[in-house]
Amino acid sequence: MSRTRFAIKDHHENILGFDVLNGRTWRLPNGSVWSFGSNIDPNPSRSREAAVRALRAAPALPESKITNVPQYLLSAAARNGISEVIADLEKRQIISRTHSPYNSPVWPVRKPDGRWRLTVDYRRLNANTAPLTAAVPNIANLTATLQAAAHPWMAALDVKDMFFMVPLKEEDKEKFAFTWEGIQYTFNRLPQGYKHSPTIAHAALAELLQTVSLPQEVKLYQYIDDILIGGTSPEKVGEAAAAVWQALNKAEIEIPPGKCQGPSKEVKFLGTWWIAGSAVIPPDTLRKIEELQMPQSRKELQQLMGTLGYWRKHVPGFSIISRPLYSLLRKGKPWEWKLEHKEAVKTLTEELKTYQSLGPVHPRDPIIAEWGFAEHATYCNLFQTGPDGPKRPLLFSSTAFKETEQRYSEWEKGLLSLVRAVKQVEKIHQGQPVQTRGPFNLLEAILKGTAPPEGVAQKPTVRKWYAYLTGVAENMQLTEGHTKVSKLQVPINTDPLALQQPFKPSPILDAPPLTEGTPTENIWFTDASAKRVNGKWQYKAVALDITTGKQVVEEGEGSAQVGEIRAVVLAAQNGAKIIYVDSYAVWAGATQWLCQWETLNWEWVPPVLPRATAGAHGEQGANYLNPHKPGTASNLAQAWAHTTTKLVLPWADAAAKLAPAWQTLVYSPKPRLASKQENM
Repeated sequence: MSRTRFAIKDHHENILGFDVLNGRTWRLPNGSVWSFGSNIDPNPSRSREAAVRALRAAPALPESKITNVPQYLLSAAARNGISEVIADLEKRQIISRTHSPYNSPVWPVRKPDGRWRLTVDYRRLNANTAPLTAAVPNIANLTATLQAAAHPWMAALDVKDMFFMVPLKEEDKEKFAFTWEGIQYTFNRLPQGYKHSPTIAHAALAELLQTVSLPQEVKLYQYIDDILIGGTSPEKVGEAAAAVWQALNKAEIEIPPGKCQGPSKEVKFLGTWWIAGSAVIPPDTLRKIEELQMPQSRKELQQLMGTLGYWRKHVPGFSIISRPLYSLLRKGKPWEWKLEHKEAVKTLTEELKTYQSLGPVHPRDPIIAEWGFAEHATYCNLFQTGPDGPKRPLLFSSTAFKETEQRYSEWEKGLLSLVRAVKQVEKIHQGQPVQTRGPFNLLEAILKGTAPPEGVAQKPTVRKWYAYLTGVAENMQLTEGHTKVSKLQVPINTDPLALQQPFKPSPILDAPPLTEGTPTENIWFTDASAKRVNGKWQYKAVALDITTGKQVVEEGEGSAQVGEIRAVVLAAQNGAKIIYVDSYAVWAGATQWLCQWETLNWEWVPPVLPRATAGAHGEQGANYLNPHKPGTASNLAQAWAHTTTKLVLPWADAAAKLAPAWQTLVYSPKPRLASKQENM
C-alpha cells in the first residue's frame, strides 16, 4: 500500500497553533494516507531544477503592437544573479533563444532569501496589448467573502511556479523576447509581468480544481496559485485538502512543503492570517512595517505606499490620511519631505496596530455603518456589537472624490458617502439588521421621499441613489441611528437638508414643446457652430424668427457653446418670446440655475476640461452670463431678466445635443454640474 505524506509547515507565529491533529492520519479511498503535522517533503527526489509540469496551453493571446525597448543599466549584483537564473531557466526549457522584432528590458527582483528572480519589464508591451476579460477574483471581494464565511477550520496550499506551468502557443512566444548578454531569449511558458498572465494562470488551475470532488460543507477558494479550503471540522477540511493535493500531485504540480498549512483554526492566505473569519495582519509583517525608516526618495516612498496600501482596509480613512504622501508621488512634484508627510506615515502605522484584526462577521449581530466625508474623499467604517462582546471592526473603506465630485454640495457628498457605505455592507451582509450613522441625518428623509434641497444639479444621479437606498432598505432592515461625527469629517452644517436656503425661481420659464397649431409669433430658433482660425476658435451664432424668416447672424472669438449663448442673446434682443435652443447648458442655466448663480455672486468655476480649452472658452461665456461685470457688450442674464422670454429644449434631437453643449459652460458655485452630461 502506498503511503503519501502531506507536507505541513510548522508556523511558530500562530496564536492557536497547528498541533491539534499533529501525528494523526487520514486514510484516503485510494489507500494513500494523509499525515497531519508532517514536515516531510512528499517529493524528496524532485529538485528545483526539474522540468516544470505543463497544464493546458494558454489560449491565443490578444494582439499586441510590436514594441522594442532596449535594456537599461543594472547593478553588478543583479547581473551576476540573473545570469545564473537565465542559465537555469534555459536548461529547464522555460526560456529559449530566439530572434524577434519584440524586445523588453530585464527587471531583476531580489527575493527575501537573497536570490534573484527573473522578471521582465513588459509595461510597454502591456500598454500595446488588447484587453482580455478578467477571471481573477477581486481581493477585496474575496476577503469579504471569507469574513462572512468565518470557517472554523481551514487549510491552505500555494502552487509553485504556476505561471511556468502554462505553455504558450508558438505564434505568441515572440512577444515576450528580452536580451541578455547579447543573446535574445523568449519565454516558452507564461511569464510574470505580462498583464494577462494572472487571468490565464488562474483559469488553468481552476479547470484542474473543478475535477476535485469535495466533501459537503467544505468550500474551496482560489486566487491564481493560492488555494484555501474551509469547513466546519478538521476531518472534512483534511479530506478535501488531501483530495486537492492528490489531484495536483497527479498532474505533477509541485507544492513546496513550506506552502502547505492545516487543517488548522488559522492559516495564512494572501498575506493575511485568517482565524475563524478574522483577517489579521501577521505580527511579523506589522513588526517590519514599524521598523521601516522614513523614505528618503520617491522610489522608497512608492515601496512604502505599496506595503501600506495593501493593508488599507485596516486603516479608517486611508485615502484621507495618505493624501499628502500620494501627492508627493505626482509627476513633476519636487521631493520635499515635510512634517505632514512624517505624521501621515506615523498615523497610518498606528492605525494598523490599532486595527490589526478585522472581523469575524457574525450572522445575527447588527452591523453599524458609520459614514462621512473629508475634503477629498468619502469614508465608511463597519462594526458589529454582539450582546455580550465588545464592538469589533469589520472593514474600513475610503474612496477619493473624482474631480467633479469634489464640487458637490455637503448634502450630495453625504448622500454619496451613505451610498458607498451601504454598498460595502452588501459585500458581507448575511441578513443582519443594519444601522447607519453619519455626521447628519439623511437616510430617514430619503426613505420618506423627502425632496433634495433646491439647487441640486445632479438630479438623475440623485434619483438613482434614492432608488438604490429605497430598494435595499427593506432587505437589509436598514435604519438610521444617532449622528456620528468622525475626527476625519470636515466641518459641515448639522443638517444640510434643513439649513440650505432655497434659491428664488428663475425669471426665465420653461416652455412646452412646439406642436402643430401652436402660434408662432415671436418664436425663434437658435444654433451655433465654431471652427479654428489661426489656432483660435471662432463661433458663428444664428437666430431665426420662424414666422418672418428674419435671421440674425454674429461671428466672434469663442467656442460653439459661447456662440449658443450669443445666439439666444440676439433672439431676446429682437423681441423673442419663446426661444428653442440647441444647447442643454443654455436651457438649464436659464430655467434652473440663473438665480443660483446670481445669489452666489456669479462665481465662475473652471470646467472639467484640459486647461488650454477651459482657458480659451470658459471665461468668455462667464462674461455673457454675468450682468454685473463691467464692459460686457451684451449681457445674456440681464437680457433674460428683463424679458418674458421662455426657452425649451428641442423636441427631436435633444439627446444627441445635450452633452457637447455642456462641456464649456460651467459657471456655477456648484461645480458638480460639470458632470451633468454623464447622467443624460
